[in-house]
Amino acid sequence: MLLNDKRLQPYKHRIHFYEGHHIEELFVKSYRDIKELYVAQLNELYRNIEIADSIHRILSVGGIIVGKYINYNLPILINRLSMFEDQKTLREKLEMYQYAIERDNNIITYMPIKHVLMGSKSEKQLLIEGAKRIVSLSKELIALIVDTLTEK
Repeated sequence: MLLNDKRLQPYKHRIHFYEGHHIEELFVKSYRDIKELYVAQLNELYRNIEIADSIHRILSVGGIIVGKYINYNLPILINRLSMFEDQKTLREKLEMYQYAIERDNNIITYMPIKHVLMGSKSEKQLLIEGAKRIVSLSKELIALIVDTLTEK
């Protein structure tokens, strides 16, 4: 009936029918893709902890240039997790983390860190607090992702 519906004719090439074993294969492939994204996200989390530690150290004692927090994998992972109801808590925590990363990256964009930071004391304090928050959130997410990977 779907294939014969005149309103759906322009979209006919997009309609696919799957039997039980095909659905299971799609789920296995989807889980494999999610697992790869989890591993990539773990690498980003560890790198962001290093960046946060560097920012804190530079603001405390001086140093060289530091880049912005890494946020390449995060949007893709959040989007893919929306298909898995059992991953809702982790997805929500990743969304909070993404917000924190974007906020701090915006501050860093307007206030580049080179030797002595050319910002006010309150701006420096915002970056220090942001760095601590990124480390805390990153460690929490690392634990959740490792638990999720060992469950499956």
